[in-house]
Amino acid sequence: MRIADSPIAPVFEVITRPNNWERKLHAIAQETRQISNLDWMTALTIHKHVVK
Repeated sequence: MRIADSPIAPVFEVITRPNNWERKLHAIAQETRQISNLDWMTALTIHKHVVK
């Protein structure tokens, strides 16, 4: 590639794709959300029984 009278420069293509680290991080985040939701539901159930 050349701009005006500049020397020729290489053209780079950036290629990205998910890797194993990103997949593992996503899976851990989903598990954490599921556990948090379960803990929240448990706390709500306990609270309902205590308030009665």
